[in-house]
Amino acid sequence: MNPKFRLNEIVAMRGGEGIVSRLRWLEDRIYWTGGLGRSELSCRFGISITQASHDISEYGRITPGNIVMTSGKRYVPSASFKPVFPKCARSFMEDGRHEGSALPLKVERNPDPWLAVDHRLLAALVSASVAATPLMVATPEGRVALCPHCIVDDGTSLLLRGWSHATGSEELWRLSDLSSPVPAPSVAWVVHMGHDVLAP
Repeated sequence: MNPKFRLNEIVAMRGGEGIVSRLRWLEDRIYWTGGLGRSELSCRFGISITQASHDISEYGRITPGNIVMTSGKRYVPSASFKPVFPKCARSFMEDGRHEGSALPLKVERNPDPWLAVDHRLLAALVSASVAATPLMVATPEGRVALCPHCIVDDGTSLLLRGWSHATGSEELWRLSDLSSPVPAPSVAWVVHMGHDVLAP
């Protein structure tokens, strides 16, 4: 039996999308955690143990030999296990927060760095880049004349990549370390293009 063909048949049935959703979940559970019991499927979707057994049997018919039942009545992947559904680690871990799916391995998210950005500083950097006018900015090392080229979002913090007139090279600064920006029209705007630096 072609698994995709059978899944399309199930989707066309009344309530079929719900069945396919459960089949996807049970396969993910087996794939990521190494096993599944009927009670886990029952608890996750609020279905009876009988319905959970039916779903597991349906999955077995769609993917013959993909899973085996242990003596403890848990379903585990066989040596020839081959997923039918695409796998997404993020989706699985986020789903793991639901009741009945609790995982001992938790996911913690860092605060969005954009929520703490200094709007006055960012506005000054954007304006400077539009006008091609360097800025004099306070840094932990002292005030520096710089040409802002790029905001780098590394997922946990925001960085500014730009030309430093103090070092005569491209530098990276944490946005949170910069403050008190003022125009510095007395120094040249430097455009960074790969390895070529143009100073008009």
